[in-house]
Amino acid sequence: MKITGLDPAKAGIFRDDLIERTAVKNVNEISSSQNEIIWEVIYPGRVFALRDTLSFYADDPRMFVVVKETGKKIKILDAKRGEIKIAFE
Repeated sequence: MKITGLDPAKAGIFRDDLIERTAVKNVNEISSSQNEIIWEVIYPGRVFALRDTLSFYADDPRMFVVVKETGKKIKILDAKRGEIKIAFE
C-alpha cells in the first residue's frame, strides 16, 4: 500500500483503523517520508475487496478515525494485484 497526503503521525491512526475496523491482519512499514508512506498490508482477500471497503467508507469518520482527525477523505488512485495507491485529500 502506497499512501500520500498523510503525515507519519496520522499514519499510525490509519494503521490502527485498518487493523481494528477492516479485515486487515497486520501492517508492516516498508518506508516512510513526508511525501509517501509504503506499507506491506496482510489482507486475507484480494486487493480489490480492500479497495471497495476503503472506497465505500472513504469519508466516514465512524469507520476511519483518521478521517475525523485530519478532515481528509481517502481517495483510491490505483489498485492492481498486490498493490493499492491511496491519497488523503
